[in-house]
Amino acid sequence: AAGGDPGGATGAASLDVLAGGSGGGDGSAHCTSNPGAGAGGGALQLSTTQAITIGTTGRVLAGGGGGGGGAYCLVFEDSGRGGGSGGAIYLQAASITNLGVVAANGGGGGGAAGNAAGTAGADGGAGTTSATGGLTGTITTGGSGGAAAPAAPGTASGASDGGGGGGAAGRIVLRAPMISAGVTSPAAVTRAD
Repeated sequence: AAGGDPGGATGAASLDVLAGGSGGGDGSAHCTSNPGAGAGGGALQLSTTQAITIGTTGRVLAGGGGGGGGAYCLVFEDSGRGGGSGGAIYLQAASITNLGVVAANGGGGGGAAGNAAGTAGADGGAGTTSATGGLTGTITTGGSGGAAAPAAPGTASGASDGGGGGGAAGRIVLRAPMISAGVTSPAAVTRAD
């Protein structure tokens, strides 16, 4: 069976409405105990008339959770669960200096079961690297989460159900007259008003 589709970005890139990310999709459920889909990342707005400085070891994160691996029970091999999409980060200040990381990356999709349970996808992390998808044995069948690159679909593994799709990257807005964006993933929308 084919793997799950990747999550798509939702809402306006300008974050006119501040909302967290969406949870990943569920897969097939032949077995009684299945790990869940990845949770969506949260939403954070920080507004001040002062400066915001994120230090070199600082992190502002709203990553999506990795999707659970497909369960294996007797003759059934369940599909992997979808990764959660990244959330929303909105920073507004007199100036913004980011020496660390601001990230709202999507989680990786879970691997499909195949003679054993699939492994979970990785959570959306800090930096620009996509979260890895879960495994079916030694083969990656879960789609990677969205970050600097778009989320990827899950893939099939033999006759088993497919891996879960990766969660989409979230949204980041930096709003200040003076901005030093540093590392943001996905790329931030910047506004100088």
